[in-house]
Amino acid sequence: MSERLRPDDVLLLYFAESYTTDRQDFPIYWSRSYGADDPQAALASLTKRGYLRIGDLPETLEAQPGSALKAVLKEQGQKTTGRKADLVARALDAIPSQVLKAAFPQSWYVLTAAGQKVLDDNPHIPYVHKTTHLDSVDIYSLDRMVHAESSTQWRNIVWRHLNEQVVLNARRSDWGLLRNTRHLMAEFLAEEGRWAEAIEILAEVIYYDLAVPGNGFDVDVIPILASRISPYDTTSLRVPPGLLSKLFAWRKKTGLDDDGLRELMLTKLQDTHSPLPVFTRAEVVQIVFWERDKATEALADLYEAADKRFRAAYEQSPNLESDRTARELR
Repeated sequence: MSERLRPDDVLLLYFAESYTTDRQDFPIYWSRSYGADDPQAALASLTKRGYLRIGDLPETLEAQPGSALKAVLKEQGQKTTGRKADLVARALDAIPSQVLKAAFPQSWYVLTAAGQKVLDDNPHIPYVHKTTHLDSVDIYSLDRMVHAESSTQWRNIVWRHLNEQVVLNARRSDWGLLRNTRHLMAEFLAEEGRWAEAIEILAEVIYYDLAVPGNGFDVDVIPILASRISPYDTTSLRVPPGLLSKLFAWRKKTGLDDDGLRELMLTKLQDTHSPLPVFTRAEVVQIVFWERDKATEALADLYEAADKRFRAAYEQSPNLESDRTARELR
């Protein structure tokens, strides 16, 4: 087959084997994001064109949960022990097909070789759909990029795009968006097994999470932001638990011990900057380990000291005051 499918058709192939031929309640993203108001009609079209087929009875049984298979087997006086493959084989061997079809009337879509080849040739489309925080491209724009540079691997195109977004967000002082993009980049590297590089970027993400400015930072909001630093038990500047778990899971992949992880993070953070940091780079790394160890008393002391230091720096900063005065005169 030589036709080039639309990106939304490729994505439909990706999910096709989870859909039955009579399904009508499809996820809202099909119509809202991809303009597919009738996914069932699109599935039927893909079937007609040879990218899908309707599953047979064994495939229908394989799509069932084990509990449903056991219920039918028990009803027919058969044993219900064993793995799912055993249950399927027993049902096919011991129960008449018409009984099984009555118990499981739905049929599932199954990829053909042609459909599988389309997915193998277009892995970027499911990737961008599943990467929910990658707001700067969608399945259509990324597909255009990939086909415009057919000699370049799609992951290299995505990586370049992410780097461009980092530069753009930095120029706009959109620190929250920059942080989110760097997080995507860390996960991107982890997908490729580049664990040490992924940890370096994740250290940068944690640094941003422990800094004050957000998107559209303005010095007028500094007093409000300063109030969020301490006390530790109510602070808004925390390392998200998910990032903490991810960091130490990736650390295991590298074989680094605690000292090695500290060194890797500190080295990376020497090149990381925020317009108004609350913690030193060494403190950021220390917070990571104290959070892991649940050293709440030490964390409370550190946050209190950082709060005092931050407020003193703000009150004594002529640059911040002159910036405010200049804007009041405009």
